[in-house]
Formats: sequence, C-alpha cells, structure tokens
Amino acid sequence: MNNSDWIHCDDDSMQYARKLSDGVYRLVQIGLRDPVRCRYMAYTDVFSLSDYFDRNGGPDSELASILKSYGYSNADQVREEYGDCADQIICECLFEGLMVEHSGTILFTGTEEECAEYISDYVSNYNANPLLTISTP
Repeated sequence: MNNSDWIHCDDDSMQYARKLSDGVYRLVQIGLRDPVRCRYMAYTDVFSLSDYFDRNGGPDSELASILKSYGYSNADQVREEYGDCADQIICECLFEGLMVEHSGTILFTGTEEECAEYISDYVSNYNANPLLTISTP
C-alpha cells in the first residue's frame, strides 16, 4: 500500500481513511481538544465493522443510533447509496460518532494549522512508521 491508499474524506476536519482489510479502516482527523486555549489534536483509530454487527448481520444498537444521527435509517440504506464505498462511510460515521467515548490515539496536539500539517505528513509517511506519535503540551 502507498500514500494513494489514503482517501481524503473531509476538508474541514482533514479526515482521511485507509482500508486495512475487508471491513477494517484506519481513520485520522483533526478535532478540537481545548476550546479555551484553541488547542487541536490529530487523532486516529481503527474500526472493524465486525465489532458493530450482530451475528445475523444487523447493526448493534450503538451503530444503529450513530447511523440515524447521520440521517440513515439503517446500514442497508448506506449500502444502497454508496455501494462499494459503504463500509468506509459506516466507519467514518463510527469514527466521528464515537470520538468522545472511543479510545482513539492522539497523535499530535497543537494549533489547527500544525495539526493539519501533521496529518498531511502522517498520511504521506504512513508506510514508514504507522504508529508514529508526537505530542506537544
């Protein structure tokens, strides 16, 4: 895999997604960490869809709730609308919807511009060191 395997999903949050295997995606983006001090974070997490679907293939209650918050009635609607990209879209919804509760990894903290530069470097150099983390106060 190379840098072109990252898909730029959202300009506002510098969100990128990368397929690791079927139904498994790594996502990275910028989020506001400290609104008082205007500090941002670049963070990442990996989502495996098998963790969010029951053994009959239906979404668990957490995923169903997140999809509804994005205006989807169910996972089938996402699959109908996005076809081959549906798994990625569902993982994006999970990443954004679970950001507060989920135990993602903070890669870097700084200004919004510094975090954007960090993410740009991260996706460009991912193959060299996928777990590179740098934190600043």
